[in-house]
Amino acid sequence: MAIRNVGGGDSLSIFERSWQTYHQLVAHDLMQHHALGQALEQRLLAWLTEREVAGLPRALAMTDLACGDLTTLAPLLQRLPLRELEAVDAASGVLPQAEARLGPVPYPCRWRAMDLLLWAESGPVNLSEQSDLITCLFGLHHLADADKWRFLELLPRQLAPGGRLLIGDLFRQPGETRQQYLERYWDRVNSWSVLLPPSRRLVIDHMASSDYPAEDEQFAAMAESLGWQVRWLWRGPDQAEGLVELWRPG
Repeated sequence: MAIRNVGGGDSLSIFERSWQTYHQLVAHDLMQHHALGQALEQRLLAWLTEREVAGLPRALAMTDLACGDLTTLAPLLQRLPLRELEAVDAASGVLPQAEARLGPVPYPCRWRAMDLLLWAESGPVNLSEQSDLITCLFGLHHLADADKWRFLELLPRQLAPGGRLLIGDLFRQPGETRQQYLERYWDRVNSWSVLLPPSRRLVIDHMASSDYPAEDEQFAAMAESLGWQVRWLWRGPDQAEGLVELWRPG
């Protein structure tokens, strides 16, 4: 999970104060984790075929930013042809849970407690440490717009030639202000009857203090201005969740 935002709120609160609430969100698919995961897997399988056709190695070095406890990604990570995995999250307490959820895999794993922007700023020590695939699910919307820009500006140093950055996150609709987005999403949260009122309140408070989703078209334009190619892969039915693929030309 990212920890930088413009409101000074604690963006780790929902994870560190109520892990059970987070798991209810995922278990009841309240934030479209299932469909997002399916879209992500479908694209990765197609991309692996594209890499083979292009003569690139099939085995991937992968980094998952804001990894949480890998509730969504663990089954996919157990099947992907990885040669190594780096899992990064600012909440150090979730990393042992992520490792346990992933279980034994035939490739080395590194578990790093780090803010995703700090990870981007740190840069690889050498080219051999670049990632072929970087994923970031529901982490980037905690960054201020300037920090999103900085993140996208720095990521090319971390990405190997031919690599991909896949971001699954929350996005505002074109022309929608942050407050309009929040009020629209809060109406949705209040409809989640499977959550008890205190849990819904926790989600709403967390969003108010820590959620700064980008407008989708502005995010794409920002990425393109920094030299990225952009492709939207999936949009959720509530026009909030989305999955976008970014890569560098050539």
